[in-house]
Formats: sequence, C-alpha cells, structure tokens
Amino acid sequence: MGKKLEKAVKVAETQAGLNKETAVTQAEMNMVNQVGPGGTTTYKQTGTSASGNPQYTVEQKLTPELQAIQDKKTGLAGSTLTNAQGTLGQPANFGTGPTLQTPALQTGAGQTTLGTGFKSPELNTQFAGANVNQIFGGVGLDQNYAGGTLDQGYSGANINQNFAGANLEQGFQGGQLGTDFQTAQLGTDFQNSQLGTDFTGQGQNIIYDLGKERLDPRFQQEEATLEAQLAEKGIRPGMEAYNRAKQQFAQYKNDAYNSLMLQGLETAAGIAGNEFQAGLSQNQFNSGQLNSANQAKLLQAGISNQQLQLINQGKIDQANLTNEQLQLVNQARQEQQVATNQQVQLQNTAALQQAGISNEQLSLINQGKIDQAGLTNQQKQLVNQARLDQQGANNQAQAQGNTAALQQQQATNTQIGQSNQAQMQQAEAFNSQLSQMNAAQIQQAGLDLQRQLQDNQAKLQQAQAANDAAQTQFLTQQQTELLRRQTAIQEAQAATTMGQVAPIGTINTPQTGVQTADLTGTYNNLQAQATAQQNALMGGIGGLAGTAGSLATTMLSDRRAKTDAKKVGKLNDGTPVHAYRYKGSPLMQLGVMAQDIEKSHPKAVHKPRRGLMSVDYGRLARDVA
Repeated sequence: MGKKLEKAVKVAETQAGLNKETAVTQAEMNMVNQVGPGGTTTYKQTGTSASGNPQYTVEQKLTPELQAIQDKKTGLAGSTLTNAQGTLGQPANFGTGPTLQTPALQTGAGQTTLGTGFKSPELNTQFAGANVNQIFGGVGLDQNYAGGTLDQGYSGANINQNFAGANLEQGFQGGQLGTDFQTAQLGTDFQNSQLGTDFTGQGQNIIYDLGKERLDPRFQQEEATLEAQLAEKGIRPGMEAYNRAKQQFAQYKNDAYNSLMLQGLETAAGIAGNEFQAGLSQNQFNSGQLNSANQAKLLQAGISNQQLQLINQGKIDQANLTNEQLQLVNQARQEQQVATNQQVQLQNTAALQQAGISNEQLSLINQGKIDQAGLTNQQKQLVNQARLDQQGANNQAQAQGNTAALQQQQATNTQIGQSNQAQMQQAEAFNSQLSQMNAAQIQQAGLDLQRQLQDNQAKLQQAQAANDAAQTQFLTQQQTELLRRQTAIQEAQAATTMGQVAPIGTINTPQTGVQTADLTGTYNNLQAQATAQQNALMGGIGGLAGTAGSLATTMLSDRRAKTDAKKVGKLNDGTPVHAYRYKGSPLMQLGVMAQDIEKSHPKAVHKPRRGLMSVDYGRLARDVA
C-alpha cells in the first residue's frame, strides 16, 4: 500500500506538472498577436512570477489614422473643457439692478391768498336835534287897572328837543377763509431688492461635499476590487498593465469629481437664478404698492382741497348773509329814527299852538277885566294890548324859528341817512366784488391743483413704464448670462467623455481551461451600471455618468430654448423623453420638455414671471418613481 501511495502521489505530481505545462502552453497559444482594423494587440513576456510561471504584458496600439483621430478628439475635449472652465471661472456678468426712476413731482398748487378786508361803512350817527327856543315872551302889562286884576300867567310851550339819532350797526363781517390747501406728499422711495448673482460659492461647495461623501467610500471599494482583480490576473504593481489600469481608474475618479463639481455649480446657478427672480418680483411688487399709495394720496389731497373750497364758499355766503341782515337792521333803525323825529316835531308844533291858544284866552280874560274896569282902564288896555300884540308877534316869530330849526334838522338827518345808505351800498358792492374775486381764486386754485395732480400722475406712469422696461431688459440679460453658463456646463460635461479612448476590437481565439477571473460578473456589473445611467437620463435626472451616482438638479427645459428635438423614449408614467440641442450649442442632450412636465408634474416646473421655464429633475425623479 505504501508504494501504491507513493506512485499515486508521483502520478499526481506528474499530472500536476503536466497540467501546469499544458496551461502555460495553452496560455501561450491563446496570446496571439492580433492586427485588426482599429490597431494591433501584442503580448510580451515581461518577467516570471514567484511560482515560476511566465508573466506577460499586453500592449494595444491604434492605427496611425485612428490615433490621429483620437489625438484630435482629446485635444478638442481639452480645449472644450478649458473654454468651459474659462467661462465658468469668470465672475458671472449679470450686471447690476436697474436704477429705477423716481420722478420729481410738482407741489404747491392749490394754495391761494384770499382777500379778507371786507368793508364795514363808517355811518354818521350824529343826527341833528333842533335848538328850539322854549322861552316864549310873556308881556309885562300895566296891572293898575281900576277894578280889575288881570291874569298874567301866559303859557310858554315846552318844546321837546330830544330828536332821536339812530344807532346804526357797523360790525359788517368779512368771512375768515381757510387757505390751508393740501399738497399730497408723494412717496418716491422705490425699493430695489438685492438681486443674487453669485452662481458659485457656498451652495456649490455644499453640493460637492455631499456628493464626495457618497463617492469616496464607493471609490475605495472599487479600487480594492480592482486591486484584487489585477492580482488574480497576475498583474502586479510596476507592470505597464497595472499602471495603465490604475491610471484609467484615476481618470475615472477625476471625471466623476469634475462632473460633481460642474453639477454643484449648475445647481447653485439654478438656486441663484430663482433667488434673483424672487428679488425682481419683490421689486415689481414694491413699485406697484408705492404707485397705489401715491395715487391714494393724490386723491385724498384733491378731496381735502375740494372740501376746503366748499367750506370757504360757505363762509363767504354766511358773511354776505350776515352783512345783508345788518344792512336791513340799520335801514329799519334809520326809518324808526326819522319817524321818531317827525313825531317829536309834531309834538313841538302842537305845544306851540297850545301856548298861543292859552295866551289868546288869557288876553280875552284880561280884556273882559279891562272892559269891566271901564273907560278908565281903556288906555291901560290899549297899552297892554299893544304889549300883548308885541308878545304875540314875538312868540309867533319864535315859533317860526323853531319850525325852521326843525325843518333844518330833518333835512340834515335825511342827508345823513342818504349818506349812510350810499356808504352801505358802496361797502356791499366792494364786499360782493371781493367775494367774487375770492371765489375765482379758489376755483383757479382748484384747477391748478387738478392740473398738477394730472401732471404728477402722468410722470408716475411714465416712470413706471421706464422702470418696467429696465427691469425687463435686466431680466433678459440675466437669463442670457444664465443660458451661456449652463451651455458651458453642458459642454464641460460632454468634454469629460469626448476624449475617452475607444477600445480596439479583438479576434476570438481558443481559451485555456485554467480558472480565470469572473469576467462575466464584472461584465454584468458594468452592464447594470450602464442601464442605470440610461434610466437616469430617460427619467430626467442629471447624473455623474452613471457610475458616480445621481444628484438632483434644476435645468433649463423650456421647449423654446431647444432645437432639433426628437422623441426617443418615455418615462414610467408615459412622459415623453426627447433628444435635442440647446440653441447655439452643437451637443445633443437627452431630457424632457418643461411644457410636458407642466401638465403631468406641475410642482417640478419653475415658472418665472418672465423668461424660460426650468425643471427640477430631482423632484421629477421622485414623482415618477
């Protein structure tokens, strides 16, 4: 049994050696140098492994024609990426917010100085009272009549000298008119929101850091897997194949980081664009509110001035009414004074007549006494008669003098009344003219204020139109700059894949039975990643070439910004997916149209008040999933 075991062991060892030699022979037979349409594949032994097995290095070269094309593609990709980086590296030229016009509004209209010097006539109240002589003469008669005592008590009339002078009212009123016409204090503080134009900075860094935290562990795992696969294939550090694989993996990581950086910049630009649009909307809202407030102030000032004009007119009407009433009172007092003076004059005339009758009666009594006294007293009677005649003549002359004085007093009072009446009429005419002038000034002030309000309103409307035009122009400039930078981002993304080397096709050769690395599993993983990348593009999600994961972003998706659009597929919910180019860009893109998403997923669409629409691909992906 021991020999059989030794033989079996020897046979096994021999078989193992033969198997090893067979495997080496088969490997050498499989490593056939190939010449194909795309280039050559050459195998060279570059060393021996620790177990004594030969180690080979495969070298692939493109044909000179393809190599020249590849060099041009690499150069084009480099220049495209350089141009895009140059564009993105420059500060965004979004300009500054427009300087909104604030018109110089007119003020001061509607103010007027009204005449208040209404006249009150200086009326003469010193009506004349006649100085009537009340001392009628009593004759000194010779009383030494025989047998008769003569009555000497002749009456003298008591003349009333208290002729009435009318106390006329002089307090004619001039209306105290309000002159405090209001001028609306219009607001001109049009506010400009601080519009964001920083498309880089903190937002970009946050997105980059978040993506890097996801990619770094994945890259470490993939690099470890690559090291294991290379080791299984016998590819060791220092070998050309090892260095090429590591270089390709490093390029793969660099492309992923560049895509992540570009996507962070694009997302930050979308956020800044939304903030800028919000700022513009706030500016327009502030301008509209200020215009509404100014319109309300102008209207309130017009109403206040109209009310003040009505109040002034009421004061003028009240002053005219009061003056007319005062004039009627004075007229009544004058008429009463004339009537009173006439009554006094009649009383004085009656008193004079009564005194004459009493004296005549007394003369008759004395005459009787004289007659009774007889002839002896005839001479005395004649003397007394002469005296009585003289006294009667004196009293008559005195009565005539009193009558003339009364007539003169009445004429004087009549003249004073006429003069007062003329002064009152003159004052009334002056006050009426002054009232008319004030009314005309008030009306003119109202017209001036109305004209000023209209002029200010026209200026405000003109300034609003100019401000709207400036804001529209500024927004157009912002959108143009945003489109230019988005185009640069897309070109930079395209440049990361533009310069990749196309593999050289190989010719199938017989394979050895030696256990190899799980190429099928590796192929399946790569195929799954490619499928995921295609699904991400078809779902509208901007990604990092499939292998770098996907991050949500907002991209310009308005149909009006695209050209050469062609439907190439649809999302899970039936939303169409198009291949297209942005206007002015040669690169073909895959994505959705904002007009389609607006119908099926409106919350994923950003619609500015003016300009082109964009789509939030992250939101769209969540809605479709």
